Amino acid sequence: MSREEAFILAERIRSTRADVIARLSCGETEIADVMNSEDPFVVEIKVVAVVESLPGLGKVTARRILGEVDISGDCRIRELDENRKRTLLDFLDSRSHTDSRSHE
Repeated sequence: MSREEAFILAERIRSTRADVIARLSCGETEIADVMNSEDPFVVEIKVVAVVESLPGLGKVTARRILGEVDISGDCRIRELDENRKRTLLDFLDSRSHTDSRSHE
């Protein structure tokens, strides 16, 4: 791979990652869709970046959530097995139901 091809590939990876994060942030896509993606660029995103980008969550809360479900802050989506993905998604789902009830 030439240097120019590497730059193009790196830009495509950054662009894909930014697009996924932006769509999550504004609610255009669901975290389950991202976590279950087979796109080779998406599966390289760190789980903490995905959780941080969810509406209403920040860096501290995202890291706290990952700690509670025993997922490292350096873990990438591709490194999670189905059980760990399900645990995270279930935790986030139960948290969102709790949060929505507390605002009623």
